[in-house]
Amino acid sequence: MDPVAMLEMGDASPYTKHLLDTADKVLAAHKQSLPKVYFPIYILNPHVVFALVIAAVFIYNRSYEGVLFLAFILLNIALYERDQRLISMDYWKRLNDVVLKVKKFGINYNENILFSTNVPTISITRVYRNDELKLLPTNLLVQGDSILLGLGDYTPTKVSFTRNDGTTVEFASGILLKAADFDPVAHPNSAGLFEFTVLETPLQSLMEATLGATRPKPVIEHHLSVVESLINFKFLWIVLFISLGINLLRVLLINTSDAIEIRYFQLLGMYQGLLLLPLLPISYPFILLLSHSYGNAYILTLFDALQSSKTDFEDKEDVDEFDAAPAPTKDLKLSWVAIFKKFVHQMTQDDGSRLARMTELINSLSTATVLCAIDREGSISSPLPAVEQLFFIGQSGESIVLDVAFDSTTTNGVIFEDKDWKTHLKLLKPLGLSFLLNTDCGIHKGRRRNEVHLKSDLIPLHTTLSHPRQTCLCHIAREIGFSPTNSNQFQKSTQIETFAPHHQSIASMKIDYHYEIPSITSQLFSDSNGSFQSFSEGSVDLILESCGDYWNGSGLGQLNEVVEKKILEFQQNAIICDLEVVAYSYRPLQNLLISSQIKALEAKKCHVVALKTDVKLESDPVTPIDKKPTKRLNRNRQISKIDSDTTLPSDTELVEEITKGQTFLCASSFIYPPKPNMVDFIEDLALAGIRFVYFSSAPERESKSYAERLGLEIDWNSCIILSPPDGGPGYLALHDMNAQLPRGVHTIRDHIANVDDVPLHVSLFAECRPDSIGEMVKIFQEHGEVVCCFGSALNNRNVAIFANVDVGIAIDPIPLARHRKQQGPLSPLVVSSEFIGCSCALSLNADVSLYSVTQMIREARSLADNGRQVFAFYFGVQLALITTILISYCSPFLPPIFTAYQLMFILWVIAPSIALSLLFTPHHSEIMTHHHAKNKDHGKDVARFLLYFIIRYGTVPAISCVAIFWLILYHFTSLTIVPIGTDHHVVLFAQNFTLCFFTLYMVVISSTCVHRNESILSRLPTINKPWLFSSILCIILQILFFTLSSIGHPMYLSSIPWYIYAGGFSVILLILPIQEIVKKYDRKEWMDFQKRSKLEFNTKLGMHSPL
Repeated sequence: MDPVAMLEMGDASPYTKHLLDTADKVLAAHKQSLPKVYFPIYILNPHVVFALVIAAVFIYNRSYEGVLFLAFILLNIALYERDQRLISMDYWKRLNDVVLKVKKFGINYNENILFSTNVPTISITRVYRNDELKLLPTNLLVQGDSILLGLGDYTPTKVSFTRNDGTTVEFASGILLKAADFDPVAHPNSAGLFEFTVLETPLQSLMEATLGATRPKPVIEHHLSVVESLINFKFLWIVLFISLGINLLRVLLINTSDAIEIRYFQLLGMYQGLLLLPLLPISYPFILLLSHSYGNAYILTLFDALQSSKTDFEDKEDVDEFDAAPAPTKDLKLSWVAIFKKFVHQMTQDDGSRLARMTELINSLSTATVLCAIDREGSISSPLPAVEQLFFIGQSGESIVLDVAFDSTTTNGVIFEDKDWKTHLKLLKPLGLSFLLNTDCGIHKGRRRNEVHLKSDLIPLHTTLSHPRQTCLCHIAREIGFSPTNSNQFQKSTQIETFAPHHQSIASMKIDYHYEIPSITSQLFSDSNGSFQSFSEGSVDLILESCGDYWNGSGLGQLNEVVEKKILEFQQNAIICDLEVVAYSYRPLQNLLISSQIKALEAKKCHVVALKTDVKLESDPVTPIDKKPTKRLNRNRQISKIDSDTTLPSDTELVEEITKGQTFLCASSFIYPPKPNMVDFIEDLALAGIRFVYFSSAPERESKSYAERLGLEIDWNSCIILSPPDGGPGYLALHDMNAQLPRGVHTIRDHIANVDDVPLHVSLFAECRPDSIGEMVKIFQEHGEVVCCFGSALNNRNVAIFANVDVGIAIDPIPLARHRKQQGPLSPLVVSSEFIGCSCALSLNADVSLYSVTQMIREARSLADNGRQVFAFYFGVQLALITTILISYCSPFLPPIFTAYQLMFILWVIAPSIALSLLFTPHHSEIMTHHHAKNKDHGKDVARFLLYFIIRYGTVPAISCVAIFWLILYHFTSLTIVPIGTDHHVVLFAQNFTLCFFTLYMVVISSTCVHRNESILSRLPTINKPWLFSSILCIILQILFFTLSSIGHPMYLSSIPWYIYAGGFSVILLILPIQEIVKKYDRKEWMDFQKRSKLEFNTKLGMHSPL
């Protein structure tokens, strides 16, 4: 791309150019690989071949219907070609749209991204751009970039590192960097980070994974395929041979002078075409296009409304709070104008923005049986952890634990659950001051934030910090009693980051999940007296080594081994429960001789100290905020140089010594709280027959702890480990070992085949990696599960999973809506999320409730059920026409009961109009308590349903129409045997009159199709107003058709005997009971299926279960 073009698009950055060149190459290669045409496959379908032959026969016999039929077939072929091309180009179009947007607006590389690089669900990397260190989304890196990674970071892509001796080491993507591979102490200028060179552009693999997506066919598409297969390979041939046999007999029985001509005409001409014409599924693509377009338009309009609506989700008023009830919903009035616009867009244009066509959105959502959460932070939990407990040591050395809970209804958004917590205010005050000072969220300017939010002044461009240390705790300070004015007497001086890459505690970190480099962050503040205070937070082990005493609320206590043991026990118990622990400490810097030296440190915003191997921090006596210095024993620790009146340390020594001699204040445990209503959401899914599955990267014990907060089962047969035997600690619970659960995703297929199907029934998988999650999703799909999954829209590792599930939902882990509205250069976070979300049908904003998903599933189920009724009714009309014509052929002396253009009128006008009106049936109140069939064994009930259709459509309506046709001919000709050459006017009048009754019967039957198996008395068809309108309209159209066809004919309706009218209308009284009887049997089968499905859903006993 030339420089002028780059300037025109708004971003002349070479990095953007590299990204766009890479994207263009991937898109061009994919487009080149697509087939040139698709229709040859369609033309080879037997029903298309039959249709072309019938059209040729009609044209040969100089019938204008043949030309019309041929045009319809050609239109059908063009529609198939268009549909397949649009589906194959959906991903390409969506990616191309993002690329075009970047070309137009460019990327704002100067945006200040305030988030850590080690949050698992947000792929962000430190990178040098124009000699300036930036934080950028990983998928916006380009080959040749220089990036900085710290110990504890995972390599974001394939990278290389050059050692001091000049040798180069390459690292694959996803490798955890440990201290054993690097020595920060030997690289004093590394500041805890190491420079790597990017060897590939991550966007290329991301786009290739998206474009290479493969999804199973949805359940409803399988059902249509079964019907089409039956038509192509059974019904057409059976009906053809029966018709040939019957008409051959008719020819033999006819004794007229033109018998030879009639024989050829019947055997090779119109009679076969007239019988096969209704059976051909030529109208299916049009009905499918209309129903899909409307369904997608409705669900996408609903989705947009749910995203923008600020009202709460509410339960139905008549639901008892103790009863199982469907998920709450929002009462939204959708704009029909908006639905119509989206409908037209779906009908006429590609759908790169939502992938509703590619993912079969309605079909997949409606039949979803598994809903997977593939990550945690920002998806099903807050992106940052929140405080759960505060641990103190009291005056007598006793442990004091205060429970903290978030409550958005309170003034400060947080409460202490212990009623007597105010008796511990003296313990809390130093901690509260530390929380107040160590924040930059705007509280000092009057801003109040009660939600869990970021403390951006600790976003490290130097070392890697644990997630809790990035959580702002200003709301706890406010609850303790501090106000922003309390910080006015303090002014921030500088910051010291101390980390110990070779600390002895690292050796105990046997699991990568727990790997963390011990570190301390010390914030220095000057007070109004000119002295300095240091408030520190960090790893428990390192803080304890820096402390010689602890604050007990009234003075200092010696931090002996007994006290240390209590603190470490609190830490260990928290880790077992999948909590993270941060320790806090304090020290005053009251040596006036070093005050000017400390002030000189302000020239540098942050000072980094890398501790040497096996060197512990040493402590000295420390004075509390409101006490004078006191002497005490210091647990064999040397006196810090900065507390001596005679010795002045160097600047380097000063920075190192400040972190010594601390006073322990508190240890706090942090929890990732599930999003609001998450537990109820999972229960509502189970009620709807949708299993919630959480794929956890943590070991079994920690995974179960978090799963318990979600309300998932954590007893026996509840968790399966997907890592190989050498990939983690494995099963720790004795009952899991005895149950002989599979270990590793590679063993699950064999386990299901030879042992039991427990892996298909559990809701928790531990020690998961993206590749094992993707493989487990495939196993689910192989066993008929329809998998919907959601995860972070900023996690690169989710792309391959999103691309292969039935429906992917990308969730913004942090608020991005404001960034998406910005004009000019695009936010890097927005560009990153749009590339990642290209394989997802839906994208949720960070603040949107997951109840939006259940409401969309409810509407999708309703639309899908209505869609089934659309095709069921249309197929019933086809069957009624075939049986009617076939029965008429059984009489050797009757002319065709319907002409070709009459059949086309029914098949192309009347039947589709009535059928499509069934799409608008309101949802059933209990639809979210029903279980849906899995995506397997699609043809097992074909015989039963075919029998239902024959009884409902092929008996009374067909026999009645033939009888009416014969009675009309008999009345006007007075002949018991009606010759083939009977007056054309008489035959046409009889055909049109019979067609009116056929339409009436189909309208009556359609009234029972508003719901599949509910009685017409309990679910009146009038609840569907479009059906009522369409039925009346079709009757009017049929009357007009009859009138226009009868112009110039000598017969009149008044000349038809009353008994024909009476008989024709009285048949309705027989049709309705038959429909109700068949639906009753169908309902019984459906209820039995529901009982079996719910029993199977709630059973997970295995071969080796304890019960």
